Amino acid sequence: MEGLDLALVLTAHQPLGTTESALQEAARGVYEPVLNALTEHPALRVGLMMSGGLLDWLDQRQPRLLDLLAALVERGQVELLTGGWSFPFLDGLPERDALAQLRAHGDALRQRLGARPKGGLGAEDAWDPALITIFAKAGLPWALADERLLDPGGPGHGVRALFMAERDGHVLRLLPSSGALRPLFTQPSPVPLLKLLARRAKQGTEALAVVKSVERMAESMGPERLGAWIRAVARVVDEQTHWLRAVTPGALVGRLEPGRRVSPPAWTPPHITRWSLSPTETERLSRYQAACADHPALRAGPPFARARSWRESLSRYDEANQLHKRLRITSDEVHRLRRAAEDDAAAGKTPVKLQPLATAERKLFVAQSGDVLWHSPGGGLYDARARHAAWAALAEAERAVARALGDKRIARSIVGDHDGDGYDEVFVRGDALTAMVEPEAGGALGELTFFDIPGNVLNTMTRREETLHRALDRFSTLPALVGKDDVVAPSPRPELPQANEEAETEPAIITTPELTELDAPLAVALAFDRRPRRSMQDHFLPTTTTPEQLAAGQHEELGDFFGARYKLDSAERDDEGRAVVQLSREGEVRDGPHQRLVRVVKRLVFPADEPWVEARYEVVNRYAEPVHALFAVELNLNLDGVLPEGGGIMLPGGQRRDAKLPGRAEKVSKLSISGLLRRFALHLTLSTPAALFTYPVETVCRDGQRARRANQGVCLVLAWDLALWGQERARFDLKVQLVKLKSGG
Repeated sequence: MEGLDLALVLTAHQPLGTTESALQEAARGVYEPVLNALTEHPALRVGLMMSGGLLDWLDQRQPRLLDLLAALVERGQVELLTGGWSFPFLDGLPERDALAQLRAHGDALRQRLGARPKGGLGAEDAWDPALITIFAKAGLPWALADERLLDPGGPGHGVRALFMAERDGHVLRLLPSSGALRPLFTQPSPVPLLKLLARRAKQGTEALAVVKSVERMAESMGPERLGAWIRAVARVVDEQTHWLRAVTPGALVGRLEPGRRVSPPAWTPPHITRWSLSPTETERLSRYQAACADHPALRAGPPFARARSWRESLSRYDEANQLHKRLRITSDEVHRLRRAAEDDAAAGKTPVKLQPLATAERKLFVAQSGDVLWHSPGGGLYDARARHAAWAALAEAERAVARALGDKRIARSIVGDHDGDGYDEVFVRGDALTAMVEPEAGGALGELTFFDIPGNVLNTMTRREETLHRALDRFSTLPALVGKDDVVAPSPRPELPQANEEAETEPAIITTPELTELDAPLAVALAFDRRPRRSMQDHFLPTTTTPEQLAAGQHEELGDFFGARYKLDSAERDDEGRAVVQLSREGEVRDGPHQRLVRVVKRLVFPADEPWVEARYEVVNRYAEPVHALFAVELNLNLDGVLPEGGGIMLPGGQRRDAKLPGRAEKVSKLSISGLLRRFALHLTLSTPAALFTYPVETVCRDGQRARRANQGVCLVLAWDLALWGQERARFDLKVQLVKLKSGG
């Protein structure tokens, strides 16, 4: 039997919004057992990518664990790798930010652990050709990439040589990692993995590299088994060196010869791809893979890489695209401060801008984390806390820049296509807030970030159908819309091929979670939105509309205004220095069997240095006959990622409404909504009393191995009884103001 070198690369990263208690639990149940097992078995050598945020937290809360890790690094047992400070999708950042992330991460690793990384890897094993230039410019001569990308449909016989990739004169050595082996690292026992490695060694495989998240290993097998699992592998490495040796990835790269040149396209492994697919795409791919299961030659996949990028999430999830494009604006602001600091240094001035620059850069790195740019097994984009943490870091970065540069307290508006959809939006920046007005999306507000919180108070999530929801259909209690004779039998769905110890094939991308009767209540929470969620969206509703209809998305729209394109009339600054954006739309409103021509003019006012926004509406009946309906304005709010239990909405007279239940109140002229932390509240003031409809915005998503109900915020619909005669008009004003609460308020 020939010997086999195993290069195991572990990643350690906690997503944005992870609570202190969860971090402490991970330190006890994940990181400490792994480090102890490595300390006890010097022959077990590994690579490690630990993100900067986790490194900082351990340094502050668990320095003993970092001391253990530093000792392992010093004796060459652990080799450090980098994927950027916050483990972002590096190719999705401006190149200057990607390089800054790699530089800052490398500096922190050298300072705390005594070594600078020489190899890199992409977040979640995703790949993009831009990584060649990014890693090479960062001084990293090699990186890991999945063998299913480098040698699609190949035999998967392990590492024989390095692959060479070139772009714009930059060359990067690529060490292929075995993605097909990753499922074996989540089984409770290491025996299947060890048997496979032994068989591979008999077959002549000389080396294998595998990348695996220690957090996901612990989640799958249970934290109590993780330490024992690693010790079992280590004992085999200790006792059976004649056929199995553990090496660091850098050592493996050092002894391999350059192999063939490759030009790999953008690619994501199956565990990312499955989360970016719509249910329809899921069904089509499921049938394709089921058909391939009958043909051994096809089970490993086609002999070319399926070019599907993580950016597919930006196409499917408007919230991810919104944050991703918004980060470019923040990056430009940080770069503005960077240039100012460089100019001061060139002029020999005191470097007072360096500390604010370091703060702004670090906050930008946090906001750029890849955690909230895709729908991941742990929630990802569906995790309201994680989204709040990203928006909060973005706001803190921009405030640090403004204060360091002494920006004047004026409200500015910038018109342009800020989200890449082909239509112009208006980005508004003041001293206390930033906002994004979207004429093409109902003339709505897509962002309202207050620096004092800090965070985007419109941070809700559109309710979309996901593949997971198909598994809840059998628990649904909704009435059937067709008769039993009209039902078409579903097409057969054979069991899909899975990777196992006998034959490693491309793992099935599509798997339907096993849900039980305990998950039945989740079916009640399923509801899907007609349009992406925004605020200051306009409705014309029947007077019989109920909050339950709104919550279920089953209400009737009498007009064609909701989510429709508004005309941008102007974006300018008034005499008081406030930014004023005016939008208008002429559309139709149904009154019984008749159609009425109605014009809505909306003026959004943003002050220079105060945390509020005011919407001034004018609704005009352009027809000769009267029109009668509820004119309603929708706001979707979430202050800090989690709603408080048993309350959240306060009405005059001390009346409290539970934001987690649908409800209605009459003649409301003032209200407030608070977040879990209760440091701030949003006060809403109406010029004319309105009916208030409220309901929680809830989604059903994955949380590790289970499905769960996730609260994404609260929807407020303010409705006025509109009765206009021909050519008559009505005016409604609405003000949203951030107020800091007194201690204990």
